[in-house]
Amino acid sequence: MDQLEQLEQEADPDMEIPMRFFIVSAKCIAAASLITTGTFLLVLPGTGIPLIAAGIAILATEFAWAESVQQSAVALWQHLWHAPPVVDFSVEVH
Repeated sequence: MDQLEQLEQEADPDMEIPMRFFIVSAKCIAAASLITTGTFLLVLPGTGIPLIAAGIAILATEFAWAESVQQSAVALWQHLWHAPPVVDFSVEVH
């Protein structure tokens, strides 16, 4: 993991173009494989949503549109998590 962290720290816009292209390409391939696997796991047995979220999080490190998608998904999750239940299952005893 030390080499990967070093590559990510070196991945700045002033980096040589071939190295920057390699890092962005590797992130895109990793994100695409996570999103694809997550999509398959939505219909197969498994947990697909965390894999899709991880793929979008990887893409959000490089692309503004993916960061916007990530922020929208987080806002929706927070809204749904803190929203009151639609059906009240509480029973009042008199």
